[in-house]
Amino acid sequence: MSGRYALTVTAAQLQDAFPELTFPEALLPRLVARYNIAPTANVPVVTNEGGKTVEFMRWGLIPHWAEDPKKIKETHNTRAETAASKPTFREPFRSRRCLLLADSYYLWAAFNDAGRTRAFIFRIMMKTGEPFAFAGLWDEWRSPQGEVTRSASMLTTVGNQMILGLNPHYRMPVILKRSDHALWLDPLPKTPQELAPLLTPYPAEHMTMYPVTDLVNSAANDHSAVIEPRPKDKNPFAQ
Repeated sequence: MSGRYALTVTAAQLQDAFPELTFPEALLPRLVARYNIAPTANVPVVTNEGGKTVEFMRWGLIPHWAEDPKKIKETHNTRAETAASKPTFREPFRSRRCLLLADSYYLWAAFNDAGRTRAFIFRIMMKTGEPFAFAGLWDEWRSPQGEVTRSASMLTTVGNQMILGLNPHYRMPVILKRSDHALWLDPLPKTPQELAPLLTPYPAEHMTMYPVTDLVNSAANDHSAVIEPRPKDKNPFAQ
């Protein structure tokens, strides 16, 4: 599971990283650095509707058939292996896929330290520091009054070798390779068999991680100190 992620680059850097995407002028002022993105936040997303246009959506999918969105919980991510069979995600998996733009995410990991369990939070990112895209699903919900809420969810898969080195049961978000974006964003319906090869762990050799402080625990902390490395005297992983 992934409950927090970050997108700390500038709008210009994001445009340079994704030249194939369209960034509306009105959207650019909203593309500010985010260091601690939590569920229900509005996040930059690209849907498979055909235009490859970046827009903001609620992180936490609300299915179009929901009678009361307040009763729909824990939909900010879902397992890639079962998404195609779950009522909430089945139709979006087939026909409403998207990308969620990011440059890192956070993982809470537990360790035994002198007989007691301690939790450490890791920031996980590309070795190059460049932004990337999570595989996501989206939907559109309309209230009885006609108000529209577009929302998205992130798919997860088994951990790569780096993640499994922390714990053999840990999972990670599906990070798509650039060469797979086109297929994932194809507007045509797809079967689970067609998409399964995309939903695999991102290669560990291209990724890195480091422990950060507990600032991430509060979504109110959304500033650059969140991504600062944990002090060496409080970091059992320091070299």
